[in-house]
Amino acid sequence: MSSVSELVDEVMSVAVCATSSDQLRQISPPKGLEEMDNEDLSFSRPSSFLLYRSPTMPVGRTHQKRPDELVAVRLLKSRSSLLEHFTLDTLRAATEEFDDNCRIGSGRFGSVYRGTLPDGREVAIKRAKSWNRDIEMAFNSEMIALARASHENIVCLLGCCSESGECVLVSELMINGTLYDQLHKRSPMAAPVLWWRGRLTIALHAARGIEYMHVHTVPPIIHRDIKSANILLGNLWIAKVTNLGQSSVLNPLDDNGDNPQKQWGTAGYKDPEYYRLQHMMDKSDVYSFGVVLLELMSGCHVVQRYAESVMPKNIVDFAVPHIVADDVARVLDPRLPTPTSHEAEALAYVGYLAADCVGPIGHERPSMTEVVDALERAVAACSTPPVSP
Repeated sequence: MSSVSELVDEVMSVAVCATSSDQLRQISPPKGLEEMDNEDLSFSRPSSFLLYRSPTMPVGRTHQKRPDELVAVRLLKSRSSLLEHFTLDTLRAATEEFDDNCRIGSGRFGSVYRGTLPDGREVAIKRAKSWNRDIEMAFNSEMIALARASHENIVCLLGCCSESGECVLVSELMINGTLYDQLHKRSPMAAPVLWWRGRLTIALHAARGIEYMHVHTVPPIIHRDIKSANILLGNLWIAKVTNLGQSSVLNPLDDNGDNPQKQWGTAGYKDPEYYRLQHMMDKSDVYSFGVVLLELMSGCHVVQRYAESVMPKNIVDFAVPHIVADDVARVLDPRLPTPTSHEAEALAYVGYLAADCVGPIGHERPSMTEVVDALERAVAACSTPPVSP
């Protein structure tokens, strides 16, 4: 039996050949924050044991007949026992005929359902809402990327179904939903579940998953749609990156890999350089992750009307000026208690990191390895007060 890496290499080769000529270079298709009363709370710059701080911190689809099976599904099903092939009847029974009461999420390509398999396993079942070339490319891309990226902070693909005109992926169930839902969809009267250290730990988990895609897969994978809705929270609040349907293989020799007719990413999280260059690289994921860091710190939507502005403003435009001015207290989520001294230092540190991640010049942003290192220091600082000199 071939190894997973050998199998996926073959899948990628056939998947590319199966696409149209304009896709040959691609595997994939694509509240108001009120002012805080923190006059006696000071946020100093990180002390010497927090080493991260860069020296220059910046202020219409064509519908086609669906083939019997996706290219990736056909090869993975025939060659590997590591991924299960589920029948459509099994998945219908698991979700009570894809009942709306079982639906736990939806996106541009379809809906996600909570299901229970005959052996008792609870799983997430992602079903495409229709069939077209973009759907085929997205599912091929997600299967290939998930098969390549086996990591504790990337959602685990269990298997698939491709029959009777359906495209369905089956993955592990993350019982605490998305980071977006935990930040933005809880009742205003409910106590926040995610406290300061927990938020930074979630950021660290997600960063490790993205770093794995960038550094430890060959060739590297760019996610291209990093956002809080694509970070899932499981048991013990372990965070994992999901929705790799827009992911792309990074080819250092290919400067024109993105199709300018496609629109990658999500507004508010998308790298501004993409609008100029029409090209996403690993530093585009870094930008999007920087937006997630600001979202975690502030508890704000990425675009909203802030207390100090009349028009809706992007979270980057709101938060970065305060961070650069060493006024991180203006950025922090007012729903949480005032940070302790060591939490405040860690949050200021992460604020500087986020500001670097969302810098306007891509090559000046930190790598995801640097981001992981910085967040490890921040989480450690948040747990243990700095040692006095």
